[in-house]
Amino acid sequence: MSLPVVKWPGPVVLSVAMLMLAVVAYLLHRWRVFAGLASALGCLFLGQVVLGTVGDQAPPLWGYWEGLDRPLVLLGREWVFTYPDRVVAAFVLIAAGFAFLLSLPAEQGWGFYHFGVSTVAFLLLAIAARQSLYALLFLWLAANMAVMVLAGGRRGETSGALRFLVLTSVAMMPLLVLPHFAAEVPGTAAWLVLIGFSILMMLIPFHGQLIAIAARTAPMVPTWMFLTFSPTAFYVLLKLLDAYPELVADHFLFDLCRWTGRVAVVVGGMAAVGQRRWGYLVGYATLVNWGAGLVAFGQGTEAGVSVALQMWGWRALSLLL
Repeated sequence: MSLPVVKWPGPVVLSVAMLMLAVVAYLLHRWRVFAGLASALGCLFLGQVVLGTVGDQAPPLWGYWEGLDRPLVLLGREWVFTYPDRVVAAFVLIAAGFAFLLSLPAEQGWGFYHFGVSTVAFLLLAIAARQSLYALLFLWLAANMAVMVLAGGRRGETSGALRFLVLTSVAMMPLLVLPHFAAEVPGTAAWLVLIGFSILMMLIPFHGQLIAIAARTAPMVPTWMFLTFSPTAFYVLLKLLDAYPELVADHFLFDLCRWTGRVAVVVGGMAAVGQRRWGYLVGYATLVNWGAGLVAFGQGTEAGVSVALQMWGWRALSLLL
């Protein structure tokens, strides 16, 4: 007797599966190793399922689920995993799984696993959203959930979480009003995009947030953050530019990106020269890498975007070591 083929929309299946995994991790949170193993194996399994649809391989779940590319339409809004979305979603899931797995030897805070998995669920919905406004809103919801991971029940070490909560909320304001300026005033729109994503990517002059996360959180939390939230934020930026081609046509935005990246490289490099504290050194080194990636992105070419993605991806993966 063969099982029926499930054809539910991909965003529904992945987000519900991640939220169910978060519930399991919460029920096991008193047994840290078991909660970590459940979170890691669940993310790695779902990441492999998504990755299996990227190439010319068999359908995921051995043919019993064929709906990853099926859209979810709700109140006229659409969520669907296109080919690029699946690549990013697979990266986020697999990277989060390895971060959970490598975090097992040390205590990361009581909410690291279940809140971390919940955050990834919202990030997947941000990746799948077709409308840029809803991608931003789900990215903001993921940021609010990530605050619980950053705080982690560590008394006196919540400055990184509080900064992240305030700054990500502030970052949404210029991005949400972007549609009113993109067509008529592209120069103002370019500044709005730069301000919003400088905050989300923790670049100059908002790099204090990046240093606080690297230096004042549990050991694996910065790695998890840079592997999941930062790549998704950059991907949402690409979606935003795709939704407003006026910004791409006007090269002022790319000029701003190049200069912001150069300043980040110089400031991060100078600040890291005499730094002896490991957490701060990692933060400034990450700032330099983020800035170099922004310079590459500011070239305004496909090759520049590819180089930026590779630099940020390898930096995030190197933190696993």
